[in-house]
Parts: sequence; C-alpha cells; structure tokens
Amino acid sequence: MTVLTKRRNQQNMSGDSPSMSSSGAFSFESVVPKPPTTWSEHMRSVLLAAGRMLSLFLFFFFTWPILLLFHGLLTLLDRHNRRVVLKHQQRWPFESVPHVRPVRVAASGEFPIENWHLRCEDGRQRWCYGELLNEEEGNTLGKAQAAGLTILPSEDVPMVGEHYEWAAGNAVTPTKEPDMRAIKAKQRRFLEQYQLGLHNTTEIRRRASPEDAMRDGVEFLLRLQDPYSGHWPNDYSGPLFLTPGFIFTKFIVAGGDIRKMFPPHRDHQHKNDEPCRCGEAERVEMIRYLRNYMNKDGGFGQHTEGHSTMLGTALNYVALRFMGVPADDADATRARAWIRSHGGAVSVPTWGKVWLCIVGLYCWDGINPIPPELSLLPDW
Repeated sequence: MTVLTKRRNQQNMSGDSPSMSSSGAFSFESVVPKPPTTWSEHMRSVLLAAGRMLSLFLFFFFTWPILLLFHGLLTLLDRHNRRVVLKHQQRWPFESVPHVRPVRVAASGEFPIENWHLRCEDGRQRWCYGELLNEEEGNTLGKAQAAGLTILPSEDVPMVGEHYEWAAGNAVTPTKEPDMRAIKAKQRRFLEQYQLGLHNTTEIRRRASPEDAMRDGVEFLLRLQDPYSGHWPNDYSGPLFLTPGFIFTKFIVAGGDIRKMFPPHRDHQHKNDEPCRCGEAERVEMIRYLRNYMNKDGGFGQHTEGHSTMLGTALNYVALRFMGVPADDADATRARAWIRSHGGAVSVPTWGKVWLCIVGLYCWDGINPIPPELSLLPDW
C-alpha cells in the first residue's frame, strides 16, 4: 500500500474531503504558506509585517551615513575599473577573425568534393568518399526505408536496390505510389551538397509577414533534415584543439605509419568494384581543413574565430606533420616561425604539454603537476 493510498484512507475515515486536507490535492506538503483562517492568525501576520517594516526603517535610519560612504566608494572603484578595462582593450593587439572565411586552399583535384556522401548510420554519422554499393550500410532503418519497406525486416536487408526491384516486380497490381527511394535520395543529395558548400547562398529577402518568414524557415530546416534517420546532421566546428587529439591518437595506434592511420575501410563496398579511398580522402581533406583555418600570421587560434595562440598553433602544426605535410611546406614553415617567434612550445598550456609529452615531443618534467586531490573529488 502506498503512502498516497494510506493518506486517502485516513481522509475517508476522518470524513475530510481531499480539498480540505492539510496537503490539498497533492500527495506532499506545499511550500506555499497557508493563509490565515482565524482573526488571531490574521492579527499575528499583520503585526509581523509591521515589525519587519519598522526594523528596516530603523536599520536604514541609523546606518545611512555608512551606506552612503560605501556607495560612494563603490562608485569610485567602478569608474577606475572601467578606465582600466578600456585601456586594456585599446592596447589589445589581437583581433577576432570570421568563422566563415574565404576558401584559401581549394579541394584536391584527385578527390573532388562533390564525391563525398553522407551516411547516417544507427547511432552516428560519417562521410564516405564515393558511392557505396550497399546503400545506408550500417543503418538498418535507413536501408529498410530505402527499400520501400514500412516495417523493419526480421533480418538485415542484404541489397537495397535488388530488394526494391524484386518487390516492385512481384507486386500483384502496379502501384501508383511515388518512388520513395528516389525521393529520399534526392533529399539526401541536397543535404550533402548544402553541407559541402556546393549550394550558393541566396540573398535574404523580406517576407510579407512574420508567419511567412517562419513558414519559409521551417520549410528550409525540413530540407536539411536527413530523410532516413530523421535528425539534422551537422559538423562540430569551432574548437581547433580537438582535431589534433584525434590525429595524435591515430598516430599512436598506427605506430606513425600514415597508411595505417588512414586505411581503406574494410566494411565499404563501392560501386563498380572501385577500391575504397575513404582513408586517403579523409587525410587530404583534414589537411585542407586545417590549412583554411590558419590565420594570416601563420598561427592557429584555439577556435575558428580566435587569434593565434601557442596551444592552437603547436598542436595543429604537429597534427599537420603527422598527416604527412613536409617540414619545408609553406604553411608548416609559417606555423613553425610563429611558434619560435613567440617563445616556443614551453608556453603551451597544460593541455597542450600533456599531448606533446604523450607523442614524445616534450618532457614530462616540464609540466606543472596537477594536484592529486582533484581525483578525490566526488562525481557531481
């Protein structure tokens, strides 16, 4: 028997209705104070309110000189702080850079950017270079929908195209329903081209009413929805100190072998029996990504809009070298010159020094010890 049931039984035995009980219609005591119900309770509340007002009056009456002096002191400190901040801003030598920048390094002719295809698998999304033979590989729901199925099959669909053609050929009566496979493929291609930057931006035009603007916005967002998985895939752009960690991990696991760092995907079967080149295409495109976010002074920021910092420059320089960029490369030379002109990697924050120590480019003795007491803190 639950507490709520016991309370209801007690109410029924006492003859009180739920609305007249102490807890009202809820199974717990309310935090809202009860209003006075008797004359004595009403007078007590009035006297308490009057007492609070009198206490505040006496407090301000006897302390107003001190409060006035304290207020004047805070005003002077505020003006001084504003002057200091203004001078600091005027002396600040750095400027933010736009997140969306002109493409400095175009896509490789060996790997045209339009050949990238998005795959929204069950639980993740990834880009594949070239068309896969088995559409929506790894995505059971997407494969079933592409095959024209309304329910998930008991077993994995081996070949979406063959299954769809077999189902259409064995239909009892010709169907007039639209080809959902073609519709979803068209929606997916628009999404891919938009994410790859192959769609030119249109001029913003004023709508006749807020409703029209919201309607057009919703329609545009629906076009960016993945037709198979139903979510809105997007990149995680912004931080420039996360990609180097991914490269360092691949470098360690592969033992420094670039071919093992970016190998062909074993689970990929491409159309026309073409060999999988996803690994090499990923390497080339990641190098291009970092080159396009290099600042004019040769450094990298901690994020895409930030000025050059030692953390961003040192980590991304090492990442470029690990991916096969030679030391005499123009961008590598500029990044190395920026690092040397700003004191070297010794000024990298702890995050960067730990990564450099892991890959053997910095001595562990050069890192300030992290207090071990942090490991004793509870998990909030």
